[in-house]
Amino acid sequence: MEEEIVPNAQGELVKYFGKHVILDFFNCNRKAINNPKLVEKFMVKAVKLVGMKIINGPFTQFYTHPTDPGESGVTSVIVLAESHASFHGMERSGLVCMDLFSCKDFDAQALIDLFVKTFAPQSMHFTPLNRARDYGHEKHD
Repeated sequence: MEEEIVPNAQGELVKYFGKHVILDFFNCNRKAINNPKLVEKFMVKAVKLVGMKIINGPFTQFYTHPTDPGESGVTSVIVLAESHASFHGMERSGLVCMDLFSCKDFDAQALIDLFVKTFAPQSMHFTPLNRARDYGHEKHD
């Protein structure tokens, strides 16, 4: 598994285990994000685009919320050799919350570009995280 070495706020080089990208897309094409077959096709294409290996899934299903049908939507999860990818869509609002975590570096912009092309969000919020600081240097009891 690869580790990434990046400078922290003080300029010190810090090792991380992997990258976790959290993406919130707003006002997406509702017909598209509520189509399980399209979502599943997108998920497979997305993880392959960024060089990940699928070991299980995708598991994709339209979920009907029991008390608030507007909160219903498609959920899709893929288990990767490098970690996981998930997609959670909301029928009423057009919101999609997506994430990809990997021990291998990847091109987050390529993932975003594919999403925008497929689901046409009006706006988005991108949160990149480096996971497991100082991986490999922890003490074991």
